[in-house]
Amino acid sequence: MTAANNAPHVSSVSPNPVYDSTHLRITINVGTTGDTWTVKAQNPGGSYSSPYSFSVTASAPHVSSVSPNPVTGSASAQTFTIYGTGFTSNSTVTLGNQFNTYPNRPISSRNATQIVITPTFGTTAATWWVQVIDGSQQSNQYQFSVK
Repeated sequence: MTAANNAPHVSSVSPNPVYDSTHLRITINVGTTGDTWTVKAQNPGGSYSSPYSFSVTASAPHVSSVSPNPVTGSASAQTFTIYGTGFTSNSTVTLGNQFNTYPNRPISSRNATQIVITPTFGTTAATWWVQVIDGSQQSNQYQFSVK
């Protein structure tokens, strides 16, 4: 069994595929990035089936919480953590409030469920929002307070 797209390899294929003379069912991990994949089966004699292409659609990122919340207003930079799902190495962060929008905030660290930035929120009390953007996909605008 082989599967390919623009990536050099598939990260995992189920060790025990289920099959009969006309069906093959496997589990593969294709990651979170949308892409078109092609799969073909290698028969016991070494010949391959015709390739079959399918699309994987990336899910939009989702922000579920932030920390701290509320944020203590300060003229100094402070660590701010965004929690959610669907974050990738291509994700960017936009902060905003009723006065301004601050796109492409520098990211200190990230994984699929957490992004850490170090913004300066200032000392004016306001309702802020954060949004994670990944290509054409956008998360919800999660609101939080600066006090």
